Amino acid sequence: MRALLQQIAIGVRLNLRNRMALAYSFLFPAIFLLAFRILYRSERIPLLLHAGEFLTIAILGGTCFGLPLGIVEDRERGVWRRYRMLPGSQAAVPGGILITRYLLLLTAGILQLVLAIAAGMPAPNHPFDLWIAFTAASAAFLAIGVVLATLASTVPAAQALGQCVFLPMLVIGGVAVPLYSLPDWAQRLSSFLPGRYAVEAIQAAVIPGPSTRFDFIALAAITLAGALAAFLAFRWDNAQPVSPWITVALIGWLAIGLTWKPKSPPRAEPAVREELPAPVEFTPPAQAAPAPTTTWRDVTPHDISNVAFDRLPKDNGVIAPMAAPADVPDDETAAQLDRVYAALPYWQPGQVRDPVQRVRNLLYIAAVADIYRMDPLERFLPYAVFDQIQRAVPTDDLPKVLYFIALHPGDGDDSTSRRMAAFNLPAAPHDTRALRNRAMLYSFKFLARLSHSGH
Repeated sequence: MRALLQQIAIGVRLNLRNRMALAYSFLFPAIFLLAFRILYRSERIPLLLHAGEFLTIAILGGTCFGLPLGIVEDRERGVWRRYRMLPGSQAAVPGGILITRYLLLLTAGILQLVLAIAAGMPAPNHPFDLWIAFTAASAAFLAIGVVLATLASTVPAAQALGQCVFLPMLVIGGVAVPLYSLPDWAQRLSSFLPGRYAVEAIQAAVIPGPSTRFDFIALAAITLAGALAAFLAFRWDNAQPVSPWITVALIGWLAIGLTWKPKSPPRAEPAVREELPAPVEFTPPAQAAPAPTTTWRDVTPHDISNVAFDRLPKDNGVIAPMAAPADVPDDETAAQLDRVYAALPYWQPGQVRDPVQRVRNLLYIAAVADIYRMDPLERFLPYAVFDQIQRAVPTDDLPKVLYFIALHPGDGDDSTSRRMAAFNLPAAPHDTRALRNRAMLYSFKFLARLSHSGH
C-alpha cells in the first residue's frame, strides 16, 4: 500500500509538470466545451442537454492520448523495464499510474462542470449519481488506454491509435454529434463504440431518463475485457512482441455491440431544437382577439369556442408532444409513470387553494419533462398530469381555468417548477420563459381534449 501511495504521489507531480498531459487533460476538453457552448447557444438551458458529451470528451482526452502517450514514452526510455526489476508487487506501478490518471480525469470533469455552470448550466441535482456514471465511464476508457499503450511501440504510433479511437466516437459514437441526427446505419454502428454508453450513462445522471442499466453493463464489460487484455498482454519492454491476448478487448466491444438493442424507437429531431419565444411574444391560437379577462371566472364558452386548436404544435412533434392513443410505454417508462401517478395526489403544490395556481403547478410537471427532452417519458407524462388536473378542479371550472392560464402564461408563481424531486424530475432552469410557454401549450391541448369530449 505504501508503494502504491508513493507511486500515486509521484505520478501526480510528474503530470503537473508535463505540459502535454495538462493540455490533453484540461485545455483540450475546455476547448470542446467552448465549442458546445457556441454551437448550442440558441438553447434556453445552456449545455445541460450536452453534459454527457462534454464530460465524455474530458475522459477521452486523458485516456486516448494522455495515458497511452505517457506509458509508451516511458517504455521507450526503458523506465518500465526498470520498474519490472523493483522489489515488491509489480501491480503497484501500473495501479498507481491508473489511479493518478483517474484523479486527473475527475479533476478535469469537475473543472468542466464549473465552467459549464459559470456559462449558465444549472448544477446537477444528483452529484453522487453523476460521479458513479463518470467513474464507470472513466474505468472503461482507462482500460482502453492501457490497451492502446500495449499495442503502440512509439509515441507517434500511440497518437495515431488514439486518433483511431477518438475520432470515430466523436463523429458516429454520439460524443460530439447527436445520435438522432445520424442515419440508422450509423446509429447501429455506434453500438460498438464505448463512447455511446459513456454519454448516455452520464447524461442520465444529469437528466433522469430511460433506463441506463445496459449502459453500465456495457461499460463494465468493456472495462473487464480491456483490463484482462492489458493484464495478459502488457509489454514492459518494446522488445516484447504484441500478444494475441490483446484481441480480448476487441471481443468485448463486439459482444456489447451485438447484444445492444434500441431503448425506444428514435424520434426525428433537428440538430438544434428550436425554442419558443418568451411568453410575452407568443400569440395564442385564437381566431379573433380574445376578450380581456380579469379572472378565470370571466371566461365564457364563446371565448373558448374561438380557440383555433389546429394551430397548436402537433402531438408527434418536438414541442409539447403527447403520445398517440395506441402508443404503449416500455417497461421502464411505465415504471416511471407509476411513480408519478403515486406521487401526484400528495404533491403539496398541486393542492394550493387558488385553482389557477394549482393547475399551473401541475402543468409545470409536463413542461419540465418536455424542456429536458425526456423522451419517451415526455410524451406519456402529460396524460398523468391531465388526469390529476381533472381530479383537482371541478368539471365546470376546469375549461375556464385552462383558458385563463393559456392566455396569461406570464402570470402566477413558477417557483414550484424547481420542486420536482417527488417525480424524479430535474428542477426547471432559472430562466422559466420556455417553461411557461410549454405550460401554455399544454393548457390549450388539455382544453382541446375537454372541448372535443363535450365538457
